[in-house]
Amino acid sequence: SLSPSSSCSGSDRDTACVTRAGPSHSTASLPTDVDQRVVNMAGKTRSVGFRPPPSAAACLAKAQALHAQGDNTAAMVSAEAGLRLRLDESGEKEDSELCQIYELLGDIYVALCVYDKALRCFGRALQVRKQLYGPRHAQLAASYRKLGDTHMLKKECTSAISVYSEELSLLREEWDRAADTTYGSTCFAANSPTQDDTAIFAALLRIAAAYMTQDQPVQSMEVLDQAAKCRCCAASPLRRAECLWQQARAHRCALDVDQGIQCCHDALAALAAAKQQQPSARQADEHDSPPHKQEAEKEKEGEEKEEDAEQSQGCDPQPPTQQPPPKSEEKQRRQEPAWEQAQLAPVEHQTMVLEHNVYTVLGRLHKDKNEGEPAQQALRTALRLAITLYGHHHLAVATAYVRYGVALRLASPTAPEEARWAFEHAHRIRSALLGDAHEDTAVALGWLGRQQRVASDAFCMLQQCVGTLQARLGPAHPTTYKFECFLDELVM
Repeated sequence: SLSPSSSCSGSDRDTACVTRAGPSHSTASLPTDVDQRVVNMAGKTRSVGFRPPPSAAACLAKAQALHAQGDNTAAMVSAEAGLRLRLDESGEKEDSELCQIYELLGDIYVALCVYDKALRCFGRALQVRKQLYGPRHAQLAASYRKLGDTHMLKKECTSAISVYSEELSLLREEWDRAADTTYGSTCFAANSPTQDDTAIFAALLRIAAAYMTQDQPVQSMEVLDQAAKCRCCAASPLRRAECLWQQARAHRCALDVDQGIQCCHDALAALAAAKQQQPSARQADEHDSPPHKQEAEKEKEGEEKEEDAEQSQGCDPQPPTQQPPPKSEEKQRRQEPAWEQAQLAPVEHQTMVLEHNVYTVLGRLHKDKNEGEPAQQALRTALRLAITLYGHHHLAVATAYVRYGVALRLASPTAPEEARWAFEHAHRIRSALLGDAHEDTAVALGWLGRQQRVASDAFCMLQQCVGTLQARLGPAHPTTYKFECFLDELVM
């Protein structure tokens, strides 16, 4: 800084004063326009405030919030910006923040169906975890699981099984390290130490599901037998039901229909036991709410009842309103069912999802045995549960409508109206969510064409269905071939 006694002359003195005094100094004696712009810029900086550039942590937090809200495109932009800032700040230094950014980017890419980039991000996160924890640490299991799930989404079942096996190996090693050495060889026995082997159970189910996708029911059943011996499966009816449901799927794939039906009934019994252990949502609310709140609610209900009674006594009775004429049977069939989506607790939601899956497999098993009535009842229950879970406009509900309609064709071939009603709902939902050019929409349209009374309408729908399937799946695909046979039957 310049002291008052400093020897400054001419323009140097004026410039020094501007530097010390800032924008409050008189600008009459400024030598150049450049100094005036400097003073104006300084004044704007003080009035508006200086905004530092965003940090990697801030971009990461913003990306997480956007991803949780479902805005994955904006989340991807923010996460990629955070990754660039992180690499500029610290380079390739491996730490937990870098691993977190890569895993978040992988999750976002999975939500956007960009699976190749997701695999690269999860693989990079796995490398960072290996540098941080070592090659055989249990922290690596989460990265292996994400890699396996992404391989399953790409239908790469062999790679998924390999990755899931690495995850299972790490979890078993961690179990053996934590367990007593006496029980090291019996970690799947019912009398094993009081440790939670839920992660091992879930990894085994993922491997079994991958084998099922590969149409290898024997290997899937071997893995499911190991899962059934887990301690958490024996202690929890919900996990036992999940294991039985997977076994029913494997029996159906192995063409052992009777054993699969038995597994479904055992799973439904386990679900009934699980429901008895779960308090209802109203009981939980009453238990969690304070006593004064419960008393206030009771008083409010009593006041409402008294007001209703006074109004009914003091007012003249209203004449009965005229009921609208009943709708025709055809319009009633076109109405959506009276089931509505319900707000469920997380545990209740999980239980209902599993119950829906069990009834779906049970209905398909009965359909494989050409038992139309049991198949119709099971798949109708599955449809009701799907609507309760997801609402009327969801792809899972559309699939439930298709399966229910196929079962109705088997149960009542002479009464095609209700089956046509189901296929109409399925086609409308898929057309709105997937578009008319999607193969699933074409399948719903083909089944709807099978239910048409007018031959020309049926021919047009089936011809459009076959054309879409040939373009999307190819002429050699089994689904394409099936609807081509339907079209040939109609022509003949």
